[in-house]
Amino acid sequence: MKTWLTERYPSTVASDALVVPLPKEAILGFFGHICRPAHVCDRDNVDSKDMPHPPLSASCVWGYRSALVDLYHNKLLEIGKLVDTELRRVLDGYEKVIKNLKKRGLMNIREGKHQLKASGYEMLALKLMTIVPEKRGQSWATVQFGWSYFVIMWNLMSRSDSVDTIMLQHNEWTDDCLVIEEQGHKGDQTGAEKFGKHVYANPYEPSQCAILSLAVHLFCCPERLVGGKQQLFIGDDNKNRFGRMLRRVISGLTDDEIDILSCKPTDIGTHSLRKGSSSYALGQVNGPTPVSVYLQMGQSLGKLKDRYIHFGEGADQLCGRMIAGLPFNSERFAVLPPHFPPTVTDPMTSEYWNDLCITSNFYVTH
Repeated sequence: MKTWLTERYPSTVASDALVVPLPKEAILGFFGHICRPAHVCDRDNVDSKDMPHPPLSASCVWGYRSALVDLYHNKLLEIGKLVDTELRRVLDGYEKVIKNLKKRGLMNIREGKHQLKASGYEMLALKLMTIVPEKRGQSWATVQFGWSYFVIMWNLMSRSDSVDTIMLQHNEWTDDCLVIEEQGHKGDQTGAEKFGKHVYANPYEPSQCAILSLAVHLFCCPERLVGGKQQLFIGDDNKNRFGRMLRRVISGLTDDEIDILSCKPTDIGTHSLRKGSSSYALGQVNGPTPVSVYLQMGQSLGKLKDRYIHFGEGADQLCGRMIAGLPFNSERFAVLPPHFPPTVTDPMTSEYWNDLCITSNFYVTH
């Protein structure tokens, strides 16, 4: 938007930032610009794949409006009612054009990334758990990061950037499960509706066990300074790092493994996990209610419903066990995490740890 405005309305950009409020003709002109490819496809009966600039999805164009509204709010301003009314009319018309293009087969029906099915999740979780460092400079800690990030993202139904911001202080072990409380997300910027999400162990499928993956991650990456940032996943670019690792793993799949994905490899991205785990939970007969899944995802239920419908532990616990991969139609659905007797835990002292890590950087000092 900034690039387009710089070329056509230079006065609306100063010091590499937009000058608001923007004139009406600039706002409507920009949205006309991004909507044009779809109207060309509709007018000339051209397949969107043959266009130099494929049409944007309706949700993407609405996203531009949301970003503009957010920019105004940050400046303590409001978009004029007349401008907003006309803009909404333009976007409503654009939705009809996109729907018509899909109906005529001129545009792909599916928008965004494809959901990751449960079978694909099982396969990729095992792939990420068993991956080995092959490139120069890689270590075991580097490659296993992708496994724990992948499994946690599935179990929380969260966006990648939300998982990236989780701190150790946001984790609590209670009632034989891990409770992770995200401090706000895209749909709750202030964190007013935050609650603890229940994450359960799956001792039957180690590659899908969030508890095991986090334990391996913390044992491999324990170097956190007292008083420093206690990030669960250390680093400043974990979101993109995980995305690159996921693409690399998917690009190396065999034809048989691609069949398990049930879609093109390029249709799977980080957002596929959020779509996949929520769809998996909602697809179970007598499983979690849609409301409990929407709350787990952090989706808005609408202004009225948001006031009256709130988080409940029982529904979240059912949802947590479901997406952990536990068998819903079996007594094993209520399985506890592994419990170790004192004969196993008593020797786990600092001296025992140092004997194991004598040549590593993780030596414990008293």
